Amino acid sequence: METVKTEADRMTKIITQLLMLSRGYEGRYHFVPDQIELHDMVESVSEELSEPAESMEITVHNEVDVSTVITADQSLMTQMFINLISNSIKYGHMGGNVWVEARNLEDVIEISVSDDGIGIPAEDQPHIFERFYRADKARDRNGTGLGLAIVKWIIELHHGDIHVKSSVGHGTIFNITLPGKTA
Repeated sequence: METVKTEADRMTKIITQLLMLSRGYEGRYHFVPDQIELHDMVESVSEELSEPAESMEITVHNEVDVSTVITADQSLMTQMFINLISNSIKYGHMGGNVWVEARNLEDVIEISVSDDGIGIPAEDQPHIFERFYRADKARDRNGTGLGLAIVKWIIELHHGDIHVKSSVGHGTIFNITLPGKTA
């Protein structure tokens, strides 16, 4: 029964994520812009993910300046941070670190989520934002292969861009650029 429940929960998660992506690509997502204090949002997401981080003894460092504010959809930006930080924790190593930073530049905000985890092989990096793509298929089945596709959609909806830098055994950095006045 426990196995059936676990699989049912996993399928529900996949369906929910697919519906979100599908509505987004069809232009049916109701975008609600709001003023967001990024430091507080990252702090909230870090607290939400404290249990998995503590189980891996991973420290999440919120290095976002308290004055960093962006106009964006709060729900989507929260989902973006959840996906990126939880991946950093999931693919981290015992006693590792995750850093979240943001910088206000003239007309853009640069955000980075980085870790010192296992890294992503170079041959997988061009595909990680594709739906259902999973770099290490031998790992656990808890992931859906949709998280980074959702992250990319969220960033594109906000007229931004995302890039990854990674080295196996040395961690991963996701660099995000968003317009300073995202709408």
